[in-house]
Amino acid sequence: MILFLDFDGVLHPDAAFKTRRGIELRGEGELFMWSPILEKLLAECPQPQIVLSTSWVRQLDFKRAKKRLPEAVQARVIGATYHSSMEAGPDAIPWMQRTRWQQIATYLVRNKTQDWIAVDDDDAGWPDDQRHRLLHCDPQTGLAGLDYDDTRAAIRECGKARREEAVKYARATNALEGLRQSAESADQARRYIAGEITLEQALEETKARWGAQIDPPELGSR
Repeated sequence: MILFLDFDGVLHPDAAFKTRRGIELRGEGELFMWSPILEKLLAECPQPQIVLSTSWVRQLDFKRAKKRLPEAVQARVIGATYHSSMEAGPDAIPWMQRTRWQQIATYLVRNKTQDWIAVDDDDAGWPDDQRHRLLHCDPQTGLAGLDYDDTRAAIRECGKARREEAVKYARATNALEGLRQSAESADQARRYIAGEITLEQALEETKARWGAQIDPPELGSR
């Protein structure tokens, strides 16, 4: 599963500004002051991989934005919603004119992602049928303002749903494969009885189908 992670208003108050000295927090606290909460959540929820959905990627670049996170969190990061190529071309929509939901939705379509959750303080334009996937933070209290147990449960529930889907898919696939193999075996028996194939040919077909080492019986051994 994917966890879309914002920085401002989630890992520190939404008061970060880019200056000549770098990005600074203008207010009480410090940058990434609530990242230990995220680190603890991820330690207890092993399923999520992280996609950065923060404007920091556009301001700094992906590698430098990722490097601001604790090492344990960095290890989960697999990408970002932003890429410079998205603003190229005559029909491109400027990135900062898109809502956070539009930015995430673009990633979902591009990567065919179905199992996900987002932690963000920006809920503008978020569709009602996807609100259950948003852990909405107060921009001044971020992760610290969310109930820890509820947040952990929401992440785990998303991962649980994905695992249940995977089990159902595996069972359905195995059932279909079993039906296919049964049909192939029945057809092979019919052709052997009808004299369309010899015993040796039937064994060779079975070996090719299963990849097993099947030795033909010694004729006349009985």
